[in-house]
Amino acid sequence: MAVLKSENGKWEVQLRDVDFEGKEKRVHKRGFATKSEAKKWEAEYLSKGKFDEKTTMNEIWEAYRDEVLVLKKPNTIKTTSTNMRKHILPYFGMKPMSEIDEAMIRKWQVQMRDKRNRNGDPFTDIHLRKINTNFNTVYRFGIKRCGIDKDVSRDVNLLGSSQTREMKIWTFEEYKAFRKALDENGTEQIYKVAFDILYYTGIREGELLALTRGSFDFSRHELKVNKNLQRVEGKIYIQTPKTRNSVRSVAIPEFLEDEVDDFIRKSAHIQTASDLIFPIAPATLRRKLVKGAMDAGVPAIKVHDLRHSHASFLIEKGVNIASISKRLGHEGVDITLKTYTHLYDKNAGMAIANMINGVVTNDENGGEKS
Repeated sequence: MAVLKSENGKWEVQLRDVDFEGKEKRVHKRGFATKSEAKKWEAEYLSKGKFDEKTTMNEIWEAYRDEVLVLKKPNTIKTTSTNMRKHILPYFGMKPMSEIDEAMIRKWQVQMRDKRNRNGDPFTDIHLRKINTNFNTVYRFGIKRCGIDKDVSRDVNLLGSSQTREMKIWTFEEYKAFRKALDENGTEQIYKVAFDILYYTGIREGELLALTRGSFDFSRHELKVNKNLQRVEGKIYIQTPKTRNSVRSVAIPEFLEDEVDDFIRKSAHIQTASDLIFPIAPATLRRKLVKGAMDAGVPAIKVHDLRHSHASFLIEKGVNIASISKRLGHEGVDITLKTYTHLYDKNAGMAIANMINGVVTNDENGGEKS
């Protein structure tokens, strides 16, 4: 156990403990303004002792936050903390873990369905699902810590849905119209190059913003995706991509390679291999997308929809599902199929109809029957 002064002048606590599975763990709490505050926190932590069925959700949340959540990515920490503070702890915080039952969870779910956001709209299904998942994760951490056998959350259906809103896609012709509008309205080259990369490679927005000169291997005609940029409360975090399979090399067409190479050579802000190519705010990127769509007279879409548009483009051109999955950095082919099955169904339906038409027409014209 130790109370130490950090390099930034603040104080921190380091100690060893045993987790709810009996495994040794390292506890590290930073950010105390004074040594006395750090020692007070240390004493309170050590005095908690063993959790039991009377432990409240507030206490469980503190343990989960300090032991588990602290190891997650900044955006996950922010989202989970916000959901707990706004939507979960006001209802469950003072409840002992043993008193949380199915009826209580269902009543909370009803309240969540009735909640409205700042615009007066109900929460989206995916937002409700995320909140409910956060509750389940912390609750299950708690019952293990408290030695409670029955997991009542498993008997209650999750709120919302993991499916996002209806997918919006630009065809190749629509993207060309959008791109032409950017040229005509004088949009800066940095945004035109960014949109071309998004549409013709299918990488994610955070992966785009993390690109550096060193991300491109022009000798191999590849774009290396191995970083993801997130902005959380005004701070920039460059970290690993979304999943293990998100670390990948993406083949790029020659015209895009030439466009990127020319842009890098002419850009004063790119001097070293580690300089960001696109030091732009996500909000500005979205505004440029909206304005360009409006000028081109094409349907408004979101930045992430350019990724879906890329996948649709590949499906339409007959690229096999395994290659698309690898290019997009999905965890598995099953995820790609689940996401884009409706596009495959549409293409397969037309292919079948065309095949039948060809066979019948050929037969009627005296050709061989198949």
